[in-house]
Amino acid sequence: MMGIDDRYRAAEDEAQLEYIKQWRERKRKKKDRRKGYWMEAVWHLRMFFDMLFKFIKG
Repeated sequence: MMGIDDRYRAAEDEAQLEYIKQWRERKRKKKDRRKGYWMEAVWHLRMFFDMLFKFIKG
């Protein structure tokens, strides 16, 4: 038979696992967002240099 202590501990462990899962998810989303910003910055730089070269050539 499980005592109140054991049940409390089990609920606590489950809550902790859930928190860790959510934390990993947030971390991954943040990483993806950072990657998105980087890709966008690279794209803008490329467009800028394309324009610059066209301006110099033209």
